[in-house]
Amino acid sequence: MIRHWKADLPDFYENNHPKYLIYAHRLLINVAGATSPRLREQLIWNRTVNVEGGARKNIPKDLHCEHLNRQYKENCRDAGGQLTQATIDRHSQMLGVGKMIEKVYQEQVVESHFKFKRHNTPDTDADVRHLTKTLQPLHLFKFQAGRSFNGFENLRTSKGVTFPRKFKERLIRHTNKIADRRELTADD
Repeated sequence: MIRHWKADLPDFYENNHPKYLIYAHRLLINVAGATSPRLREQLIWNRTVNVEGGARKNIPKDLHCEHLNRQYKENCRDAGGQLTQATIDRHSQMLGVGKMIEKVYQEQVVESHFKFKRHNTPDTDADVRHLTKTLQPLHLFKFQAGRSFNGFENLRTSKGVTFPRKFKERLIRHTNKIADRRELTADD
């Protein structure tokens, strides 16, 4: 995730997004050593949340907040016209509990009475074999002169900065601001 912020830094500058440029710059210099090792680790690893447990099930925290916000709005909508301050407080405290109760109910009540299996991962072997058989004659991974993709003609793929000196000056200015606030020495 840190690499994405680093790669997007020139785009934020080029497309005149100063807020994101400052956020990305602050994150990158803090990860590079402007903070303590403990804070550095927190900045790197506390950007995601794992709500279901298990490997590779992390989602960004802002997406998780969007899910909670949507769930809260659905709960308030279900209350109908009976919205009082107590109802709103109760719904905000119950966020996430409803989904857990539903999951426990499905696993312990419904599945114990009805004999059916829930498949977490569909079997895609036949689809992969068919796709491989279809694409193999095209030799997609062999270099062929003159072959090109003609989609997305208007997509700008330039990662360069139009005015690199001004870009560098702006980053140095932001670094010096942070260094002055924290009484650090900034290396040029």
